[in-house]
Amino acid sequence: MTTIFICFIVAGLSVILFSYNSGPAKNGQAVSGAPFNSGKTCTTCHGGGSFGGTINLQLLDSAKKAVKSYIPGQHYTFKINMKKTSTASANYGFQTTCAKVSNNGNINRWGKLPANTHNTLLSAHNYVEQSTRLTSGIISIPWTAPLKGSGSVTFYTAGNIVNNNSSTSGDQPLSKSLTITEGVALMPVIFTSYDATLQNNNAIVTWSTSREENVRNYIVEKSSNGIDFVQAGIVMAKGWGNYNFTDNAFNNKAYYRLKVEDVSGNVAYNDPLTVAKPDKNNYKLSLYNHGGSQYFMFTNGSKQQRIQVIYSDLQGHILSSGITSANEGDNLLQIPGGKIKGMAIISVVTEDGIRTSMKFVIN
Repeated sequence: MTTIFICFIVAGLSVILFSYNSGPAKNGQAVSGAPFNSGKTCTTCHGGGSFGGTINLQLLDSAKKAVKSYIPGQHYTFKINMKKTSTASANYGFQTTCAKVSNNGNINRWGKLPANTHNTLLSAHNYVEQSTRLTSGIISIPWTAPLKGSGSVTFYTAGNIVNNNSSTSGDQPLSKSLTITEGVALMPVIFTSYDATLQNNNAIVTWSTSREENVRNYIVEKSSNGIDFVQAGIVMAKGWGNYNFTDNAFNNKAYYRLKVEDVSGNVAYNDPLTVAKPDKNNYKLSLYNHGGSQYFMFTNGSKQQRIQVIYSDLQGHILSSGITSANEGDNLLQIPGGKIKGMAIISVVTEDGIRTSMKFVIN
């Protein structure tokens, strides 16, 4: 274990503001303009700029055509386009999140993110944002539509055109939202679930359907690099219901996808899913202090999963415990106020069986 001594010293406002270059959510700030963010945007801190800036949001299909409704399970690109009329040089920042219109439920269906961006889980919502100042105001993010029955979703997005003077003055915040309705599935199958997990050193691919139209079979394909796939097995269609496939030849890591074949020989593909044996080196805890608030940064080395967060004293007595969901990558964990004093231990136990602990002291 590593012992960390926490000293809360305000080093100056400029240092705090500069840290937002790495993304507001990563610094504990949700400013997407969403109702569950109290409508807050970058205007909370930034302003005074006159770049003549505008922001536009689009959801693009595979043909790069803007759509107003999504097909459940299909691939799209969410595009943010910030423009300026001023000739002054500028950089860009942004934060976006997607949620159900019905109940503000989190929709974490982001794909492989573009360079210099990251996905952070904060207060039960996932936010995609910049990791450093961006040189372009055009950000294209892969997004997969949720399962049937999710209903309309809204992308809440805040942008910021900045003048790089290391302060909040002279910047132009922008914000916009885009609501997309749920459309009718074009695939001959309506999937209600689709997953791949590791069980007893075997990879298990499972899926459930509520409707199948003239489907002949499901071909499970496997890849070692996520690009080149070969057939691993065939599961015959039965009309609808629950299916599973076990890969006994699984080694350390593999990618799996479903190839749906109908009676006419037409095929359609589901997203690739990753299965990997946990590597303890990919799970980390580190101290994160910002603006007087106390956090831990937990790095989750696997896909999104449930975690148990336990705070205990040095004698092993539990001071606080709770269960939450951790996104793949960095996740902020706020220390329970008033419950943790002096020297303590934080432990994070993941659903895939990895336990990560760190000793710390709050002064």
